Amino acid sequence: IRLDDWELRDDVQKEVLEDWNKLNKDNVKELADMSLFRRDYMNMHGFEIEGIDYSKDVQI
Repeated sequence: IRLDDWELRDDVQKEVLEDWNKLNKDNVKELADMSLFRRDYMNMHGFEIEGIDYSKDVQI
């Protein structure tokens, strides 16, 4: 949640709900940025981070 609570404003919530109700399995790639979602998800879990050579050995 943002410190200014922008995403919790009623007008923002209304727009999100309208977009959410349009979304289905047939149009998800058209309406959502799945590549951005995937990259952010992988980064949050320590994968696909730019500048890291994942082929190098590591000491555990």
